[in-house]
Formats: sequence, C-alpha cells, structure tokens
Amino acid sequence: MNNQGVTRSWTMQPENFGNNLVLFEKLASGGMGEVFKAKQIGTEGFEKTVAVKRILPHFAQRDDFSRLFKQEMWLASKLQHSNIAQVFSNGSFAEYLYLVMEFVSGKTLAEIIALCTLKKTPLSVAHCCYIISEAAKGLHYAHTLRDENTGAPLNIVHRDVSPQNIMCTENGEVKIVDFGIAKVFDKVSDLSRVGDVKGKMQYVAPEQLEGHRATAQSDIFSLGTTLFELLTLQPLFLSESPYHTISNVMTMEAPDLTEVRKDIPPGLQPILNQALAKDPSERFHTAEDFHRQLSQFISSHYPSHSSTELGRAVRALASDSSLTSGENSAGSDPALFADLITRTFSTTTIRKRKRRARYIAVGVIFAISIVAGTRAYLSHKAPVRPSAQPRVSDPIAVLTAGDVVSGEDGKVASWVGKGRFGQIQFEQLLPENRPALVKNGVGTNSVVRFEGHQFLTSASLATKMTTASQATFIVVAKLASDRISYVLSIQQADWEFDVFRLGTDDSSHLRVKTTEASGNRSFVTAESKYSGDLSVISVTIDGSGIRIFSNGRLLVPGPLAYPVAFQKSAIMSIGQEFDRGRPTDFLIGDIAEMQIYDSSLPSAYRSRIEQELARKYGIQP
Repeated sequence: MNNQGVTRSWTMQPENFGNNLVLFEKLASGGMGEVFKAKQIGTEGFEKTVAVKRILPHFAQRDDFSRLFKQEMWLASKLQHSNIAQVFSNGSFAEYLYLVMEFVSGKTLAEIIALCTLKKTPLSVAHCCYIISEAAKGLHYAHTLRDENTGAPLNIVHRDVSPQNIMCTENGEVKIVDFGIAKVFDKVSDLSRVGDVKGKMQYVAPEQLEGHRATAQSDIFSLGTTLFELLTLQPLFLSESPYHTISNVMTMEAPDLTEVRKDIPPGLQPILNQALAKDPSERFHTAEDFHRQLSQFISSHYPSHSSTELGRAVRALASDSSLTSGENSAGSDPALFADLITRTFSTTTIRKRKRRARYIAVGVIFAISIVAGTRAYLSHKAPVRPSAQPRVSDPIAVLTAGDVVSGEDGKVASWVGKGRFGQIQFEQLLPENRPALVKNGVGTNSVVRFEGHQFLTSASLATKMTTASQATFIVVAKLASDRISYVLSIQQADWEFDVFRLGTDDSSHLRVKTTEASGNRSFVTAESKYSGDLSVISVTIDGSGIRIFSNGRLLVPGPLAYPVAFQKSAIMSIGQEFDRGRPTDFLIGDIAEMQIYDSSLPSAYRSRIEQELARKYGIQP
C-alpha cells in the first residue's frame, strides 16, 4: 500500500504491533508516517494481509491532532467502494496512532508516470482516460455519501487528489487512497505545511489557494490536473518557484493536448478544459459527470478497451528490469526518479509554453502598473465568482539564488528579483562588501552567503513599499543563532531610524523590529529559540499585529505597538548596512530565496508557499 508517494521496500524483522497485527515489510515513509505490509491475526489460524499506516509520535501526541484523526478515519471507514482503498479500523498503540487498511498490490500514478517517462512511452490514451474515469467514479461516491442513520450528507472531500494518491493494481483496478488525511492537517493549523500530507500546490484548485473551503469541484480540478500529467508525462502547473506555480494554477490554461501528444483524438480537450475551469461553477457539476464524459469518450474511440489490458500494462511496467537498473534506475528507487521527473524543466513544449506565458504576464503587469497602478493582475485573467474574495496581489519581488549575477570569483555583483513591477535589483558596488554565491549550498540549490561586512541594497524596492499598510516577508535562510543578525532591513532615507528589521537577537530568538516616525521602537520576539538551521521564516504585518512563523509554526502573534511607517522608507537592504553610520556585520548566514509582498497574505495562501519552499529546499517540519 504505497500511498505516501515515497515507496521502497525495507527488509525488517517481524514486529508485533497492537493486539493482533504483525508488521513484516516497510513499504513507504513520509513526513507524517510510515506504511507497512502486515498480517492481521485472528482466532483458529485466521490471517489477512493488510496495510498499516503508522502516524509519527510527534503528531500523535497532540490532543487536537489525535481527536481529529480518529474522527476523520472513522468517517473514512464508511467509504466502501471498489475505487476506494478501504479503511478497516484505526487505533492507538504505544506512542502511535494507526490505520488498518486494504492492502493494494500495484503502483501509484506517480510511479507509473515516472516509469513511463524513463521508458519514453506514456500509457495509451485509453488507459489514461480509464484510470481517471474510475477515480472520478470513486470520488462521486464519496462526495455524495450520506449518513446511514439520518440520511444527512457527510460532505466528504478528498482535498489531496494527486498522482501519489491514486493507485492501479496489476488486475487493472483503480483505487483512491488517503481520504481524510489532508483534512486533519488542514484543521490543525500549524501542521498544515507538512509537505507529504497537504495537496501539492500544482494539483490544488484555485479557490483552495484563495483560502476557500474545498468542495467536490476542487477534487475535480485536481483530477483534471492529474489527467493532463498522466497523458503528457509533464506536470501542468509546476514551475521553478512556489509563487510561479501558484500563478500558473490561477491563470494558465491547459495547452492543446495535440501539440504535446499527436495520438490524442478530438473530443478529449473539451473534457479536460471543463475539469480545469478556474471558476468552480464552470467545472463538471459532479465527479460522476466527469466519469460519464470520459466513459463516452472511451466507448467512442476505444470500444474494445478493458481493465484487463490496463492490468497487463501495469504488470509490464513493474517487471521491466531496464527501468530499475543502470542509468535509468535513479538509485533503483522509483520514488526518487518520480520526484526528479516532476522537477525537470528541459526543452519540452510544456516548459516553453509556461515560460512564454510568464513573460507575457510580466509585460501585462508592468503595463497595468504604469497606467493604472493596479496590484491585482491575477484577477484580470480569470473570472471572479460573485462570492469570491479579491485575488491575492503578486509579490513586489521574488529573489532566488539562481538569479544572482556573480563574477568569476563567485562574488555577487547584483541580485535581480522579479515581481509585479518588473525587475527589482539589489546591488553593492564595494567589492569588499559583496557576498558570495555558493553552489549546492542547500541540496541542489544555490545560496547567497553573507559573512560579516556584506550586504546588498535596493532603493527601488523600498520605494514600492511606501503605500503599504500591510506586508508579508517570506525568507528561506540559515542565520547566525548566537548573535544579532538582520537578514532584511528597510530604512529611512536619512538613516534616522529603521522602518523594519527581521532577524535574530543575541540569544537565538527570531525578532522583528519596527519604528514609528516619532522614533518609538517596537520589538516582537519569538518565545522559542531559532535552531540555526535552514528554515522558512515568514513575517506578516497588518492591523492586528505581527506574526512570526518558522517552518510553518506560528511562534508569536505579537501585538504591533507602533504602526510600521513604510511610507517613510527609502532604502531596503539584505543584511544590515549601517548602524549609527558605520558598516556592520549584522548578517552572517545563507539566503536561498526571498519573497516580499505589500499585503497581508491569507493564511492558506501563505502556508502553501511555505510548504512548497520547505519541499524545494528539503526542510523538515
């Protein structure tokens, strides 16, 4: 039962677990738990092969998580459908919460996509449509299930439909797994950034990114995204940064399938487009409607197709030794090359289309900002539902270490950010104060390393903040944890006071400093110590105060004693440039990425960005 998307078999000694379970093979491991193949032991020699999902203790020990987990898993146990992997029971043992589930012998779509990519041959169009059609049938059953006693709708929504959570068996059956898991983490707010549990951003419907409640139409959108990826072996919306991924989900239309794959008959594109409509009201009304349209398409173009043929294809992929040996093996672990494949942006049609779409979008945004001063380009691309909240503004700047301009000596000459107003540039003209670009500093990503008297400044970026009454700063950084260290500073033109500073104090706590025009200073300091490891650090400032997050966990909802006077700002620096008129060494550490917004982001939107950044840089929750 490989429903975590991270699959591998580990040999292990049989382990007695609970009253009647014996774990004998570890199948998967992820950020929230482990999955084992197990035997359920009964009386008089009864044995049943099952899958056991064991939740890691640091989640299970929380009362709020435990209560919600048991509640949602009880609800999931009510789902009895041929296209849904059944939950038999749940319980607790030692320090663990656990589920006992139907054991499914097969492959996730994530593995199938990876194997097909290595083979350079996708599944047949008929197989792809059949898989998604069967998954839609299972979703419709869950969406419409009613309480057996009262008849009231149970309103079950998966929330995490993706290739990792749909399986194909070697008999050609299609099973959806992990109902209820995403909802548990949604409701436990400071766990909602756990990358292995939350729906990955490229599969999440636009209304979810805006913070609206997930509905059946949200699952349909995610299933449509999965259909595109299964057909083309390319993720539809995934981009190099979380911001661009979100932007693609909100604005980008699916390309013409026939430009990517020549053997796709007419009639499939309109079905895909309806599933991927940005406005939920324009999608299929039910998952059953999606299932029916795909079934009719299969009957019209592939009348002899059967599930037996799909099972044969899955067995062939599983047994093809050429895909699990030599250069194609990615370490003989399909999960590893699945992860690599979804992050490959080589010279494919999809990447060219995405890049072209982004360039067009930046040009449009720049023109609108000059003419009208607008901040909401996301809203001009997609229809807004009457009840929808305004769309989130683009960031003023997104800076990644890959965009640094550096010389042959590795010293940074400038750091060019991209954002709503076009390019924003940080620079430092004094060679001795230039930070260094460090390759492979974080996994396979670069970082900008500051070591003492090093900083970069931007007057133009600070100027863009002058009309802001709210702000959000998201930084991926590793800061000094035993001294004052400011990663970001906004200052008044005459350096009379610091408008805003984000960093650590001399006792290893994250801290925000703000100063009002009168010179009154306010410090908001996190209660728990900063670890000194690479972290996703976020600060949100609005009328209700300052909130500091580290790796998705709210550290302090501090009151804002004095309003942040961004209207007085003139200089923004990465690293603190001056203290009492003298250069300082207030920043020692690495920065991998930074995003700056002149608005307070909705919590769901911000948490999605934090989650993807954590996955991108391998940061554990």
